[in-house]
Amino acid sequence: MAENYNSIPLVETFQTFLGSWMIKQEEYLQELLHFITKSEEEEEDEENKNIIELVMAHYLEYLQTKPTISEQNVFLMFSPPWFSSFERSHIWIAGFKPALALRVVISSVTNLGEEQSRKLSRLIMEIKTKEKVLADRHARIQESMAGPTILELARHVGQVARNGTVGRIEREVEILRSSLKDLMECADHLRVTTIMKIMDILSPPQLLRFLAAAAHLQLRIHRWGRLRGSYPAQ
Repeated sequence: MAENYNSIPLVETFQTFLGSWMIKQEEYLQELLHFITKSEEEEEDEENKNIIELVMAHYLEYLQTKPTISEQNVFLMFSPPWFSSFERSHIWIAGFKPALALRVVISSVTNLGEEQSRKLSRLIMEIKTKEKVLADRHARIQESMAGPTILELARHVGQVARNGTVGRIEREVEILRSSLKDLMECADHLRVTTIMKIMDILSPPQLLRFLAAAAHLQLRIHRWGRLRGSYPAQ
């Protein structure tokens, strides 16, 4: 079945989703901050776990929406027109860099035990090794692109060529598309795996601080992007 590469409806659809998702992210941040204060005053493990589950489900909703776009035009995910240039500068293989989550843990959770610190140190080494493997794959894919940028492919792929080369071009684009899609899926898997391992290491009150710091960072980058502007033409 031929894929739909018309980027404008896809961009508009995801922009609408992202706007609503960010509003909800702000609401969850306020709830997390409330529970952080509350947990310092009394033990509320069950309530802590409930808000953590809600926040994680919110992130899962975002991850489950990405394939809707990538199935139709994976090039958009690697240079998202719905983000400003400032926001795109923080993207690593169509998402956040897994090691960033670990840096957020280190900077936001100050009461780590010795065993927790050892586990985090091992996890940092493991994730950095896996990131390098994916980064090398990404570099090889980029080197194979003879000229067009990711964004140019997102805009123009699927257009009918008039010089008789459309078959060859589409075959080359399909190979590139398949490579990028597989790479993004591997990167998303590493992102999810990293978060799950962090959740296994931290206690519920510590997770509240981590999730609040992560949400605050994401919203701050998003706001700075809105202020600084610089969006690609669609």
